[in-house]
Amino acid sequence: MFVATGHVYPITDQLLDIFLGYAQNSLMFHNLGKGQFKNVSGQYGPAASLKSVSRGCAAADFDRDGDLDIIVNNLDSTPLFLENQSPGGNWLELRIQDERGMPAYGARVQVNGESRPQVAELYSSASFLSQSSAALHFGLGKDQHVKSIQVHWPDGSQREYKDIPINRQAIVKKNSGDVRYADGSGK
Repeated sequence: MFVATGHVYPITDQLLDIFLGYAQNSLMFHNLGKGQFKNVSGQYGPAASLKSVSRGCAAADFDRDGDLDIIVNNLDSTPLFLENQSPGGNWLELRIQDERGMPAYGARVQVNGESRPQVAELYSSASFLSQSSAALHFGLGKDQHVKSIQVHWPDGSQREYKDIPINRQAIVKKNSGDVRYADGSGK
């Protein structure tokens, strides 16, 4: 989990030392599972030591290598691009679309891999004046197979798709009986 930081008021730098200052280091947390996170803020590369007045961030696989990268919007400064260079694992990216091919905001998806289920919801914003990719990204680690995905559409209907190939971007369109892939193939 990444948290873009920066105080709201510049005068913070002139106040008591109880504040972290106007410009701050962003925060990074590693998900340990079961609602527990470990602070790894100082371990995510050279950008960890940069202080900025960040106002939002967005995540996407900008370089199309199967992991999420982050772009951070900074007040009165240039954006910061954080390229994920961690050792990669297996993954699945899902574009959940309505009948017209538009993102189906409000859809909830459960991916059932070999080791554990994961749930994500498609929404249009997650950070101030920022929007992440409309694709849902699932890190699968060492899992070699996705048994099924279950899509709960915004209108309350549900659909299950089985035996989904990994390390690809899949397109799931409402009222379509199959899953398509970004490379043009279908199942």
